[in-house]
Amino acid sequence: MGKIRLKAWQLFVDKDHFKYVLRDYCIQEGFALVVKKADNKRYIAECVDIRCNWRIHASKLADEHTFAIKNIRQEHLCDLNLTDNPMLLSDRYEITMTTSTLYKMRAKGLQIIQGGHDERYCARHLCKNFKEYPGVLMHKLFWGVTNSYSLFTFRKSMEQVGKFAGLGAVKWLKEVGPLER
Repeated sequence: MGKIRLKAWQLFVDKDHFKYVLRDYCIQEGFALVVKKADNKRYIAECVDIRCNWRIHASKLADEHTFAIKNIRQEHLCDLNLTDNPMLLSDRYEITMTTSTLYKMRAKGLQIIQGGHDERYCARHLCKNFKEYPGVLMHKLFWGVTNSYSLFTFRKSMEQVGKFAGLGAVKWLKEVGPLER
């Protein structure tokens, strides 16, 4: 897996996508953050260590879906201590692991859930053939369906496709293959 890098004016398909990437970034870098302000249009967070200067501000763009990082202070002045990160379950279960081990376990889990490279390669082609429904939002919704971890998230993702693209997109996906995991 590649290293996550955040920078000003980096775009995300929506607020959920931004928060997902930010959570993974915090785990990768080994720090926790506190959310200062979060609503439908903006998200401001800071490093949990009050001595640290790290801060991120993202907000919704004019298209009413896309989120962008407006400002980010890159440097951490705190003691980056992975064991104090509340985003991890290590304290709860008294397990200590390096970040690289966590990412390897995540990759292995995704491979078991989603199948091998062949299925993933096929999904990329399907996404490119999803031309009747262009745009960043539809791209996100398609990958939301294909990356579902459980039957619940799969059904919720399909509902989102139906809501934003209509039943035509759901019908197109049904014609491609079975919609059950």
